[in-house]
Amino acid sequence: MTSLRWIACAVFILSLAAACSGASSKANQAIKNDFKRYVAQIASIADIEVAADEAHKQAVSAPNANDAAYARALRETIVPKYEEFEREIARIHPTTNEILGLHKILLTRISLEVQGFKELERAARTGDAAAIPKANALFADGKFYYNKWAQQMGDLGKQYSNDK
Repeated sequence: MTSLRWIACAVFILSLAAACSGASSKANQAIKNDFKRYVAQIASIADIEVAADEAHKQAVSAPNANDAAYARALRETIVPKYEEFEREIARIHPTTNEILGLHKILLTRISLEVQGFKELERAARTGDAAAIPKANALFADGKFYYNKWAQQMGDLGKQYSNDK
């Protein structure tokens, strides 16, 4: 549920700086170019996730929030927005193994979050309290993958911004 926007923007700036330096090999140049494309593609769709996060914040902080209203917000807005984000993420096709591996981590994270929100919707709609710990576990797993992805994004950004 953490926004990708700030990471994508920071890495984009680092990768722009890296674009000015020469790569030590064609393989490094291919990874650098793929990384720059990847960051730009992520940045171009980050608003979808931001909208989903905002809808979720509004749903849980609404003064008239109850299970029925929360289930409706999940079903009608939050889950569809996250699913749209997941579809857009899936449309990104990195060309190097390094960036493809990074992208698979993000795909896993988003899939876990979509599943988590679906579990929350089911819990709110049916009153099934057992779905809440399941959703929380999915979100925790998603956070693990997000942190792994963010770390690798930062490492790649540093590597290519310092690549002479």
